[in-house]
Amino acid sequence: MCCLSIGPPGFDPCMLHMLIYPSRLLSPRCLAAWTPAHNVSGSAAPSLRPPRAITYAELNSLAYLEINLIAYLKVNLVAYLEVNLVAYLKVNLVAYLEVNLVAYLEVNLILCVAKNFASSKEELDSHRENLNESMDKAIIFSKSLTSLVPITQPIELQQREDVFYETELALLITEQLPQSPSGCPPKDCLAAVEGVAVALDLTLKDVQNASKAVGGSWEKAKAFDRSCPISDWVKVAGLEENSEWKISTKIDDHIVQEQSTTDMLIPIHCLLAQLTKSFTLLPGDIVLTGTPVLPEGPGPLKPGMLLTLSVEPLVGTLTTRTTA
Repeated sequence: MCCLSIGPPGFDPCMLHMLIYPSRLLSPRCLAAWTPAHNVSGSAAPSLRPPRAITYAELNSLAYLEINLIAYLKVNLVAYLEVNLVAYLKVNLVAYLEVNLVAYLEVNLILCVAKNFASSKEELDSHRENLNESMDKAIIFSKSLTSLVPITQPIELQQREDVFYETELALLITEQLPQSPSGCPPKDCLAAVEGVAVALDLTLKDVQNASKAVGGSWEKAKAFDRSCPISDWVKVAGLEENSEWKISTKIDDHIVQEQSTTDMLIPIHCLLAQLTKSFTLLPGDIVLTGTPVLPEGPGPLKPGMLLTLSVEPLVGTLTTRTTA
């Protein structure tokens, strides 16, 4: 291919030839294409200027540009990547650690409330009319720190047939709420929540029923290892009293739990205020807010089940499976 056939408009192919082959003469075809633009005399019959070899100074100039451009790019690109990558990692890693890992690294308490969803409008109205009494009668229990596991891990039933699922909205406390006899103001409680997640409160139902029969505690039924699978936290800037979520559970595509937080017997802001009558809530503490009882409510798990768990909006839908 001749050098005439390449290059953009206005490109001088002969100069390209000389740059590539400084020791060679131009081909006859290149000579024939040597235009009047290369002739300073301006005569009608231009005299051809013979090709010249590239000079030593030009070669050194090209070499200088190449060496210094590489050096410039190397130094400045490394500096740019170092500064900006460090800044990016620092900001995003800190944000990730604050939101996603604090619950696993700095948890002090995992508090839960029993039966906090109404099974009928009449039950809901009755509790809301006597809210203070309902709050005082709320059954609060805790889970152990070793109960926390990622919700996407398979649920090991360990050959048991009495493991029940209970899907719940989980709240992450990020500001200290001090204990006081009257509890913290509800607005302060809502402002202290900066993370929401979906969690499972796995329950050994036979053990729980046996404990209830003798007035015993629920720790063996509720706080055993891996009994609180939980998702990553979704960051929120506090909650509002009218904040609303829909919580649902599907077992193999069959809906077994689906209710809104508007069906809670004790609303979230009242629940948090009630907890602070007994406990100081510290950054990293987790509160599980109760499980839906409609259309079927909690039920037993069997090996091979596919669970589809959802908290909308924000958290989304996650799936997990059971194993023997």
